[in-house]
Amino acid sequence: MSVVISYSCLHASKSIEEGEKPDYYLDADTAFIQLFCEYRLEVINFNFSRQNDDEKKHRKQEYAMTFLSPTTDIAFKKLFGSQERADLTISFLNSVLERREGELITLVQINDGANKPVTQDMERTFVDVACTDQKNNKYIIEVQVKDEKNFMERSQFYASFFLVRQLEKKVPFMDLVPVLFVGVLDFSLFKDDPDYLSHHVIVNSKTGKRTLRHLEWHFVELKKFTIELDDLVTPLEKWTYFLKHANEMNQIPATMKTSQELVTAFDVLEQHRWSEAELQKYYAELNDWRCAMDLERGARAEGRVEGKIETAKNMLADGLSIENISKYTGLTPSQVQELKNLQGFRLKKSRS
Repeated sequence: MSVVISYSCLHASKSIEEGEKPDYYLDADTAFIQLFCEYRLEVINFNFSRQNDDEKKHRKQEYAMTFLSPTTDIAFKKLFGSQERADLTISFLNSVLERREGELITLVQINDGANKPVTQDMERTFVDVACTDQKNNKYIIEVQVKDEKNFMERSQFYASFFLVRQLEKKVPFMDLVPVLFVGVLDFSLFKDDPDYLSHHVIVNSKTGKRTLRHLEWHFVELKKFTIELDDLVTPLEKWTYFLKHANEMNQIPATMKTSQELVTAFDVLEQHRWSEAELQKYYAELNDWRCAMDLERGARAEGRVEGKIETAKNMLADGLSIENISKYTGLTPSQVQELKNLQGFRLKKSRS
C-alpha cells in the first residue's frame, strides 16, 4: 500500500515541476495525508458494506428455522407436559375451554405420577399429558393423529378411568373432583359437525340442565380448521393454527409474536434445540406412523381387489361375458378368464 501512496505523491510533484497548472497545490506531506485518509475511508466503507452483507446473511440463516411437528407424542409432551413450561399448558387449556375472566386457569401441576403405566409391564404412560389446576380439577390432554374408529369410546374411558383412580386411596365420594378430557385430533371425529371445536357434557335429556358435573370432553379437530394465517384473531385460533401448521413454517409469523406462550412454543419445536436421542425418538415415531399408514392402505387396496373378485365370480355365475365383467369390475380380461377357468375346475372337481 505504501507503494501506491508514494507513487501518487511523486506524480503530483512531477506535474508541478513540469509546469502544469493543477487546480490546487499540495505539498508532499498534505498529499500523503489526504490520500491515506481517502484510502482509509474506502477500506472502512468496504468493511462496513461487507459487515452489513454478513449480518443480512446471518439474519437470513437465523430466521430459516426448522420446526418439528407438534402433533407427535414426543413433541406434544415437550410442549404441554413439562412443569417448567406450565404457562403453555395454561394458555392452551384456557383457549380450548374458552375460559373468561373469573374462571381462568391460573396454575397447573403436571401430574407425572398420575400418568404412570397401570402395571409394571406397561411400557408407555397412560395418556399424553395429565395435570391439575388451582381448584384441583383434573385434565387429560391427548393428541391423536391416526383415525382410530374407537377414539370416541377411548376418550370416555380415559376420563372415567381418571375419575375412578381418585378412589384408589381411602377418600369419600364427596371428595371426587371433575375430570376434563381435551383431545387434539388430526382427523374428523364428528362427521356431521363442521365446527373444529366442540364441548360435550352430561345433561338432563328432558330439561337440558347440567347436574352431573364430574366429566367433560372437549375436542379440537385440526382437519376442520381452515382459517388463514392473516385472519387469526383469538388465542384459540392461533394455537390451532400452530398445532396444524408449525412444522410447515421456517420462521415465527408476526401474528404469533404477540403471544409469549406461542413464541416459546415455537422455540420448543425448533429442531436444533433437540438432543440426538430426542430426535431419534421423534423420527422413530414418524416412521411408525408411516408404516401404519402403509399397512392400512395396503389392507384397503387388498379389500377392494377381493371385493372385485367376488363381484366377478357372481357375474360369471350369472353368465355375463368376460368383456362386460372386465368393464364393470376393473379386472383385466385375463384375470376374469383365470377366475372362469378356476370356477370350471372347481365345478368339474365337485362333480367327480
